[in-house]
Formats: sequence, C-alpha cells, structure tokens
Amino acid sequence: AGLGTVAAANCTDRTSSSSRMQWNRRATPDFLEQCNSLLEEKIIPMKDAACRTVHEMTRPMTIATTTNNNNNRRMQQERKEAWFHAARICIIGILTYKTLFRSNFMSLSPSSYTARGSFARKGIPILKSSSSSRSSSMIPSSFNYATKSQREKLHQIGSRFGCHTCGSRLLFRSRRLLPNTTKKMIFHGDHIPPVSVAKQINNRWYNRKLGRTVAQRFYPQCTDCSNKQGGLLSRAVNAGHRNLHAAGGGSESHFHGWRMRVGHLTGGLVAVVSTVGVGNDDARWLGSSSEEEEAEVLVHSSRDRIRSIQYWLEDLLYDAKRTMSNVWNGR
Repeated sequence: AGLGTVAAANCTDRTSSSSRMQWNRRATPDFLEQCNSLLEEKIIPMKDAACRTVHEMTRPMTIATTTNNNNNRRMQQERKEAWFHAARICIIGILTYKTLFRSNFMSLSPSSYTARGSFARKGIPILKSSSSSRSSSMIPSSFNYATKSQREKLHQIGSRFGCHTCGSRLLFRSRRLLPNTTKKMIFHGDHIPPVSVAKQINNRWYNRKLGRTVAQRFYPQCTDCSNKQGGLLSRAVNAGHRNLHAAGGGSESHFHGWRMRVGHLTGGLVAVVSTVGVGNDDARWLGSSSEEEEAEVLVHSSRDRIRSIQYWLEDLLYDAKRTMSNVWNGR
C-alpha cells in the first residue's frame, strides 16, 4: 500500500510539473491557486507519509544488510525492535485477511482446471448409484450432468462466491433460461475431479481391488473456464497422459492475480491502522523540528500502537482461556 501510494504521488508530481506550464497559459489565477494548495496540502504530505511507511517496513532488511561494523548495543536493540514490529505487522495482516475479510489463503494461488479452484467455497456432494451390484457401484451417478435443483443451488453459490476457477461472478454476463422454468442461470455444474480424471483414478489397480471410487462434488464454473477445461482434458486424453489430475495445473493453470478481491484491501487497512494519526498526540511530536525527528516520532508511535494491539489480543486470549477453564472445572 505504501509503495503504491509513493508511485501514485510520483506520477502525480510528474504530471503536475509537466502540465503546469499548460495550466499557466489557459487557467485562471484562482484555479491555479486551488491546484497548488491541493498539491501542497494533500498530495505531498500523503507521499511523505507513504515514504516513511515504506521506510519503516523495510527497516529490518536495511539493518540486517548494513555494512556498518559498529555492532553496538543500540544497533542490536534497534534490529530487535524492527524485526518484532515487522512480525507484529505480518501477524495482524494475516488475522485481518482471514477473520475480518473472511478470505481464503487458497485464493492466493493460481487455479488448476482439473482440481478445486482457488475460489471454491461450497460444493454439492454427488451421490453414487444405489445399485447393489459391485460392477454398477463402480460407475457413480456423478458422471451425469447436474439436475435442475442442483443447478439452482449452484447458481446461488456462484452468485455469491463466483466461478470456482477464475472467481468471476459474471455480473454483466447475459443469463440463459433453465429448461422448464423461468429462472436464469449462468454457471455450469463442474465435476471435481472431472469425469475423465475420476475414471482414470477409479481404473487404477488398487482401487479396483479395493472397490473404491473417488468422491466427486459439483462446483459452479463459468462458460469460459468450462471450455478451457474441456480442451485441456481432450488434448491430455488424446496424448495418453498418465496423470490427468495434473493436466490442468502448472503452466496451464489460471492466473487470477489481477482480479480485485476484498482480501486485497488487507495491506491498505493495516497500513492505515499502523500509521494514520500516530504521533499527533505525542509530546515528542511538538518538539520535533526536522523531518528526521518527525519520522522517528512516527516510527515509535506506530510501534506503540501495534504493540498495544498485541497486548489487547493477548488479554483477549487470556480471558477466553480463563473462561474455558472455569467452565471445564464447573465453576
């Protein structure tokens, strides 16, 4: 978040400096005064705060890679404080990503077309055939398409969580009518593992000996990902691929790193919590006369705030542990 703010501020500075001559030719004096005040009061302070944030986040690496041989006690204490602060920031970021934004760590990785996608949250289990013969039990009914009720449920899941492969909710995609109903659907029921993959796994000698079949589930999938999956599996089957489960991964997987999700706001929220407003009520801030002193006040105040969050979490866990202990002991 800090690097992005710095880049945006630098871009704004370059744009404003290159356009200032054109503004001077065409704009009125009042308009120029408003633009200059906006640049001086808003953009430049935001850039300076972002630079200090990035400097504090990279401080542990800077101290660790320094060539200064003066390894005195103050430097050791500074290195320790910097690493502890970075560790607290990382832990708070992980907790924010998982608990506040309710995001899944699996969503950070690319999606395989032949396995559960990075955005798979809920699936519909597919029951096997109820026939009593062993040969028919080896052919699950999951090899069929999803029923109408299953497709309605998959549409609800897809509208909430998106395609399990690419994460798209298809908000602006035209929908098709479900047969014999007035409801419109845009998601397919994707077998996971796919049918050809499940057949290959079921035909392995140890599964045939033990009479085991792979369990499948339906996940919502968009048309584009469904077509890509079908093409990959068709080529893999024609080429005699021995492990179809891996055919849709690796270089063939779907990269969704540029798709904006709510979990991507974690870095910005942690940066705001750790930097915005810190140092304003600190007595050292009033006595600082240089930018270096102000930066040091910001650093120490930010550390105090993050440390207070750590202590609050520790007290919360301690109270929960004591409550559970009292309940366990019947008090």
